[in-house]
Amino acid sequence: MTLDHLVCAIGGLARPFAAMALAIAVMATWLLACADVAASQIPIATDEFQIFVPCADFSGNAGLAGANVAIANKTVIADGNGNYLIRCIKPGNHSISASKTGYSFSPAAKPVTVVRGSHATIVSDFVATPNNAPSYALTTAVIGSGSIISSPAGINCGASCSTSFAGSVTLSAVPLAGNTFTGWTGACSGSGACIVSMSAARSVTATFSFAPNPANLTYYFSDCQAGAAAGCVPGNNTNPGTPAAPKRNLGGIDVNTLPAGASLLFARGGAWSLGVTTFENMNSSAAMPITLDAYGPGPAPLIVTSNNGIAPFELGGRYANTSNDGGYVFRNLRLYGSNNSSWGFWISGSIHDVIIENVEISGFQIGIHSQARLPHGVDHVLIRNNTIVRNSDMGILGQFRNSVIEGNLIEANNFGGSGFSHGTYLSGSDGLSGTNVTLRNNRYLRNSVVDGVCRGGNMTFHGQMDGVLIEGNRIEQDAALDGCWEMSITQGYSSAEWFRNFVVRNNKLINAGNTAMAVQSAPSILIENNVIINTRPTYQVGISVGQTDYANGDVPDANATVRNNTVCQSGGASGPAANVVSPGSTVTNNVVVTGAAATVGICAR
Repeated sequence: MTLDHLVCAIGGLARPFAAMALAIAVMATWLLACADVAASQIPIATDEFQIFVPCADFSGNAGLAGANVAIANKTVIADGNGNYLIRCIKPGNHSISASKTGYSFSPAAKPVTVVRGSHATIVSDFVATPNNAPSYALTTAVIGSGSIISSPAGINCGASCSTSFAGSVTLSAVPLAGNTFTGWTGACSGSGACIVSMSAARSVTATFSFAPNPANLTYYFSDCQAGAAAGCVPGNNTNPGTPAAPKRNLGGIDVNTLPAGASLLFARGGAWSLGVTTFENMNSSAAMPITLDAYGPGPAPLIVTSNNGIAPFELGGRYANTSNDGGYVFRNLRLYGSNNSSWGFWISGSIHDVIIENVEISGFQIGIHSQARLPHGVDHVLIRNNTIVRNSDMGILGQFRNSVIEGNLIEANNFGGSGFSHGTYLSGSDGLSGTNVTLRNNRYLRNSVVDGVCRGGNMTFHGQMDGVLIEGNRIEQDAALDGCWEMSITQGYSSAEWFRNFVVRNNKLINAGNTAMAVQSAPSILIENNVIINTRPTYQVGISVGQTDYANGDVPDANATVRNNTVCQSGGASGPAANVVSPGSTVTNNVVVTGAAATVGICAR
């Protein structure tokens, strides 16, 4: 036993109550000596109580042999396998980091809090990448309901994503509520950790499966209204609602008294006629949502509504509610509005944590309509991998906050060609909506088309918005009038408007009108790596940023960055790659490609 260990151990021998004060006074001078003792906490006993010196051990892998790992005032060197152990860090807020000359580490640092009275071993791992290492594309895809997140950051999506990395990348699979992760395919296999060495382009797929929690309430339904598949067998509402004895429809089910985590499952191949079902369930949550999904083989369940002045699914209670309910999942359904109903989904008032996934929405005026209202607005909505087609006015109209719209097919909406309607139309109101919104990997196909020619909007933003990411989308037309702008981030109201912290990258816009991408009142916008294709004999500005008219308090343009965009012109097309009227802007490496090169490679449709 070393002298340090002996001194620390002697502290436990102070038993007489009269010696208690002496033990406490001396303890403060012993703490420094005890700091590196192998035990993570040292007891000092008396007849009346026991005092602990709390601390935490830190272990993990630095990602590289010989890396320096530091926390508080201690630094260790990782062993030949990159593993490290740091003993007994005292309570407080700390940062742990790894370093070695010639390498970058991800994360750069991790904040960790050691709580007084705790006794813990904390694992912190890092990924090391050689500086100036070549980068390669890592493409991820998802089957089922979940997402993939990368470390280092760059991938965080539930559809198909591609980002370039150097070195190694760790991927994590995150299932949505009610689902389980079943495994990796591609560059990873099994269901454990996925660490990809980026020595070449790689692809990885994560598969998730729906698995209702047997401890939660689940009802099964089967009905055979018009549109049902052959062999459909209807249930009965007197049945218990099991797979063998399903109920017929939602009659007798109060969706707003269902317990958290309840599932309502509709038979594939079945068909239902539905009026308005209003959701305002205060039991559900993001972790334990109310889920409407499909079960069994065959086509997705068909839910038909006719002459519906609201929507088959009204979320957030009746209009102007303030209850702030949430935790709803709609998945693997078909909604048809009979070409005479208002909206497929009506999301209104104060509501949070809604998932609409793999749902076909057609035959409505608007596929998904959201209206945020005080005090909470519409928060954390995920609209993913849906087919939103042939709705007479718009595919999606609304106001969202902290929300994602990704992987959707938005096709042939606004088939009357109105200049006031669009494939999607998002807006915002400062402090209530329009903040932290992502539109990613959606396909917009022939929206606002009459007789083969686009006459209206495609992807449109108005109002007051902040923190919007637009990436990987494809917006496509065959022919267009001048006013068919495919991406419009512009003023449209008589009140003050702005579009702050916008990032527009890696999108492809095909055969727009006289302007493919129009931007106004968007200070410091970043527009990069987009491809704009025009195959028609028309004059078109690829990217237009800024103007000189800022009425009603609109924020002036300034400090835009427009770089590395490609405009492909064939079939007699002409016009500049970018026209930027924005003081202090950086406009670099935007190129126009003509001739044979305008139809191949990056310019291929």
